[in-house]
Amino acid sequence: IRRQRQMCIRDSYCEEDRPGFWKSRGLDVTTCYHVRFNPADPKEIFICYTDIGLFKSIDGGFSWKHAVNGSPWPYNCYDIVFDPNNPRRIYGAFSNKHDLPGKLTFSEKWTGGICISTDGGMNWRSLERAGVPNGPATSIVIDPDTSGGNAILYATIMGYGVYKSSDGGRSWERKNTGLERENLNCWRIYLVTWTRSGNQGKRGRIQA
Repeated sequence: IRRQRQMCIRDSYCEEDRPGFWKSRGLDVTTCYHVRFNPADPKEIFICYTDIGLFKSIDGGFSWKHAVNGSPWPYNCYDIVFDPNNPRRIYGAFSNKHDLPGKLTFSEKWTGGICISTDGGMNWRSLERAGVPNGPATSIVIDPDTSGGNAILYATIMGYGVYKSSDGGRSWERKNTGLERENLNCWRIYLVTWTRSGNQGKRGRIQA
């Protein structure tokens, strides 16, 4: 296990009992999709789970609180992302369908969407009325050079493809040009940025 992953595991939900051994802190009952650290406070940690939703710790993983209040889909949280300039502003990808992407035959019975929290993840509000379809949201990223009402976000909604917001989540539009109808079961999205030599500015690419 790489050192970075060792730190992530130890600090989030386990502690080393003695060299070569680990002691559970009690949150190991189901699938974990992500461990996210507040960029402004490394002791504040979120874990995205299937079946039990999102959990939050403010003491480096020694204690945890359920952090799904207000989400219409509290049982499965697939991803969260922090606003770069305001870590209390968090966007989350939720769904009523667990253990994706195990079954990729999309069903209209699967629901979900993007939610926003402005109080550090303790309360959430659905963005469905902002143009996000009611489908399993599985991944979300934010342009690190944007924030607040000007934040640019990209999200994947399984069965619906890729969606983009250019106003901090207030409105969303579909970005599926080039994706065939049978290829809309997007699972993960990545924002890749780099800077060219010669001061030509930052470039970026979206991969889904």
